[in-house]
Amino acid sequence: MWTDVTNSPYEWIPAFNEIMRNADLPDMTGSTLYVTSDYSGQHSGSNFLVDSVLIVDIDNSPQWPLLSKQVRQQYLPDGRRMCFKRLNDAMRMKALPAFMHAAGTIHGLIASVAVDKRVKGIATGRHTLANWQGPLSLKSSWTPRAFDRLCRMANFIALLLGGISCSGQNIYWVSDEDQIVANDERKSDAARMLSAYTSLYVQHPLGELGIGTTALDPGDRGEEDLAAIPDLVAGALAESVTAIDGVEGWPFIEELPLKFLSHKTAVIVDWLYREPKRLKAVVLVHRKIEGPKVLFFNLDLD
Repeated sequence: MWTDVTNSPYEWIPAFNEIMRNADLPDMTGSTLYVTSDYSGQHSGSNFLVDSVLIVDIDNSPQWPLLSKQVRQQYLPDGRRMCFKRLNDAMRMKALPAFMHAAGTIHGLIASVAVDKRVKGIATGRHTLANWQGPLSLKSSWTPRAFDRLCRMANFIALLLGGISCSGQNIYWVSDEDQIVANDERKSDAARMLSAYTSLYVQHPLGELGIGTTALDPGDRGEEDLAAIPDLVAGALAESVTAIDGVEGWPFIEELPLKFLSHKTAVIVDWLYREPKRLKAVVLVHRKIEGPKVLFFNLDLD
């Protein structure tokens, strides 16, 4: 159930629409869509920057809160957070398969886009910050790198909402406490950017559009556990797409070479591509190829 996004200046949007149109997406008809997001790949060992966005149809996901609470009671009774970078911790690693299985009961979409670091300007250009700053009354002092991160994420979320949301739905974006929402000024700027992009891409009226961080978690780790899902997926994809970047036949290969991946990444990738689940997973790759061309494709290994 995808509505093509047509009001976009980016040349890769037709390929994006085609992939999403053929992805067998779930109907997202509940009154509220809850969005969490994260990114990975900033370190020098990764060839790709990965943005992951989880969109949850809250009304139609009754199993998730019950199962995630059971996972916490059984494996993480001390309240520690699930996080890709901290999966060297034995308790978190032991909890990982059960946590991912619980995530699979969510009625929604986990969409990720891995962008080759050699590809520039996927969401911003040299003058983007200056062009947005005045009209949107942005308050924070942004570095080009931080503002690019904000634009990439807000743009990706808005594109997804333009394609799958319904008229009148409330949208709540809850982000981890990272550099793009590090303080109240940046949170306000992020809300303005998301509002601007959704106004561009969403062709029907929405209900309430809100933004917050995992700091609002009341202590039961409910918001943080939802935010952990795109964190885990982004981290695993940054490692796995980098691992297969030089494999012969890439990107047209039949199996991810799991033997080259860390155990934590292999568990998450196996869940993404092999475990039956209600949560639809889509992985898109934006890769530079020989010459000036860019290849945009769906990493579909089902």
